[in-house]
Amino acid sequence: MMSKFFSTKQATECILFRIVICSYIVKTLFPKAKEIHQAVSEIKTSNFNAWHTLWLEKYVTPPMLKSCNEWLLKTERNRFISQRITVSEYAKPPYIPYYKYMVRYYQFEKDEEEEEMNTE
Repeated sequence: MMSKFFSTKQATECILFRIVICSYIVKTLFPKAKEIHQAVSEIKTSNFNAWHTLWLEKYVTPPMLKSCNEWLLKTERNRFISQRITVSEYAKPPYIPYYKYMVRYYQFEKDEEEEEMNTE
């Protein structure tokens, strides 16, 4: 089908041109994009944090913030514990430390609850 539009020489040149372009993209542009991505991410994060700080000061009172944090990290000692884990991997996105929240449930409590339900 290509022979109708291109000669064999033209088709070969077209394929070689595509290979050269793809090679250029992989060898040059991807590494540059990876470097730039970190810088752009840090700038965007900084801008967002500045806006968020202003918003918190304007709309959130300290008791509201305390109540929210207590709700998020609430712990019912007889059922589960919630923990906040700090992840600091500066080589991977988002390039800043962030928090992960983990909930650990106690297995023996489930067994006791099932027994209570069966006795009722």
